[in-house]
Amino acid sequence: MVTDLYAEIHRILRTDSQLLELMNLDPADVLRVEKRIQKRSQPLDLIEGNLPLISFYASRKGKVSRENDLVYHSFIKFNTYTINNVDLALKISKRIVELFRNVISPFENVENFETTLYKEHETPTLMSDVYCFTTVLHFSLSLDGEC
Repeated sequence: MVTDLYAEIHRILRTDSQLLELMNLDPADVLRVEKRIQKRSQPLDLIEGNLPLISFYASRKGKVSRENDLVYHSFIKFNTYTINNVDLALKISKRIVELFRNVISPFENVENFETTLYKEHETPTLMSDVYCFTTVLHFSLSLDGEC
C-alpha cells in the first residue's frame, strides 16, 4: 500500500505548477524534477546547485485501522531543504499541505483519502548553509476492498 501512496504523492508533487514554480523547476526537465523531489529519507545530491529539494518518506509504520479494515493509516514526512532560505522552505511546505488537504482523486485500490497536518518543525542539518523544514501529514486511505 505504501508504495502506491508514494507513487501518487510523487506524481502530485512533480506535476503541480505552483510547487514547481516555487522550486524554480521547468516541468519539461523531468530529470531535474526527479532529482529535486525524492522518495527517500536520506536525499541524494543535497548540494547547493540542487536546492530547493523535497524528500518524503513514511515516518512511522503504516497500519490498518482497528475499527475498519478498509482504512489504512500512514504518516508521511516531507523535508524541504533550501540554501538558508527560511521563507522559501515555509512557502514550499505550505503548498505541500494545500496539495494534500481534504480528499483528492482516487488512485489504484483506493476510493479516496484525506490528510491532516500532524506536525511541522525546523530540522537541524549537518550542513551550515542548508535549512530544512519538516512537515508530517497523516494520511487515511479508504481502500476499495479489492486490494
